[in-house]
Amino acid sequence: MDETIRITNARNRVFETANGIAIGKNIPHALRTNENCVYRVTGMNQIQDILDCGFVRPRSGKVNGGHENEVFWSKGSDKLFYYNQSSVVLETLSKNMKDNQIGALPFEYLTGIWQYNDAKNAFENKIDFYRKVYEMSHNTTTGRSR
Repeated sequence: MDETIRITNARNRVFETANGIAIGKNIPHALRTNENCVYRVTGMNQIQDILDCGFVRPRSGKVNGGHENEVFWSKGSDKLFYYNQSSVVLETLSKNMKDNQIGALPFEYLTGIWQYNDAKNAFENKIDFYRKVYEMSHNTTTGRSR
């Protein structure tokens, strides 16, 4: 798939917690979510892709379930927790991401890149670190739309 199409035609899907059922575990080291934000669980491959292109875009080709050119997000709530220590969790304000929104989310709209810190036994927001990496590799300064 053309790299430009992965950015311009990306379809973002935002899911809400169904019927108030808790997703994840409310345990001390879990990442608690905020109802004013949406979240995406991902890995270091996508972080590298964001640093390369400046957008949260879908993977090339089809993914599980046969979906193509879609990015899945979850609306934060007091019932949504992330506790998998090997996951990376992206965060943006809900106003930046609506269900079925077309177009990849610009990196500057991210408010969090949460990674687990073993020493602190908690998730830590590494957005400032990744902004610096991006700025150094692109020799630019990103704006902060929050």
